[in-house]
Amino acid sequence: MALFDNDKKWIKINQTFCDILGYTHDELSLLSFEDITHPEDLHTDAAEIEEIIDGARDHYKVDKRYFHKNGHLVNIHFAVSVVRDTDNEVLYFISQIIDITLLKEQEKALKRIISITQDQNDRLKNFAHIVSHNLRSHSGGISALLQLLRDDEPELFENEMIQLLETSSFNLQETINHLSEVVKINLSSNDNLTLIPLSNIINKQIASLTPIAEKNNIKITNNTEENIKVLGISAYVESIILNFITNAIKYSSSERDSFLNINSEKKGPYIIISFTDNGIGIDLDLNKNKLFGMYKTFHDNEDARGIGLFITKNQIETLGGKIEVTSELNKGTTFKVFFKHEKN
Repeated sequence: MALFDNDKKWIKINQTFCDILGYTHDELSLLSFEDITHPEDLHTDAAEIEEIIDGARDHYKVDKRYFHKNGHLVNIHFAVSVVRDTDNEVLYFISQIIDITLLKEQEKALKRIISITQDQNDRLKNFAHIVSHNLRSHSGGISALLQLLRDDEPELFENEMIQLLETSSFNLQETINHLSEVVKINLSSNDNLTLIPLSNIINKQIASLTPIAEKNNIKITNNTEENIKVLGISAYVESIILNFITNAIKYSSSERDSFLNINSEKKGPYIIISFTDNGIGIDLDLNKNKLFGMYKTFHDNEDARGIGLFITKNQIETLGGKIEVTSELNKGTTFKVFFKHEKN
């Protein structure tokens, strides 16, 4: 705390103010405001002081930079009030002083992080635009070739493999459309989330993976409520569902008939979708901390890249949800995905 007069001369200074600036009481008493204030901040509160003297106000707050005895800058927050005599004339000012140097440094660091993040987001958006455009061109080419082939030799499309190729082409185009949709969404703001029919998406993903599931002798059952809806982005929700079904197939056990049961329940603000399989399971004691890490793998499967669960977890959290897992080695795994079903 410090007391000063109309001419900004010290009347009284407490020890805390001295300690903040590194001076002894006697040293600081010999200095004026001008001696210790950063030149750019000398007149920061000149108008406020004049208003107090004129009786237009009784207090104000201001941040200033002061020079420490060692030469570095100290950021100070002042809360200034006035004491008047019986004639309403100013006797002196009382200044409550807080060192906010650390706060200012944290503020600068936060601004730097925001700036870096914004730059990274801008680059990512540009990259996504390029990828979306290039993929759309190639996908369009594949679709056009398939259409020409259908026109010239329609009997070929009685072949199951050609039908699957056509379905894959359609799904690729749809995925690219979703990618374009994601690019347009500004940082996946909650304002952009819409209600999405979940059971339809699950059935669609099951249908697209049925040939692979049958090859791996795994039965997939969708027990979710038919009219269930969750808040999300279509591309993200489809990717999340696809990843869990694909993982159940990839890590099914060859020692038994395999299954994946997909169930739903409503709990508070969440719709919980559970994916329960009887696959090879995960040793959570060994792998729990790295389960959702980038490029972290916990099986010997040669197709494992350690990216799927990392991306999926980030997509779920972007939608305001969360994920839980229980698993027992050689018995199976249950992933529970918590989707929001209404906006806060």
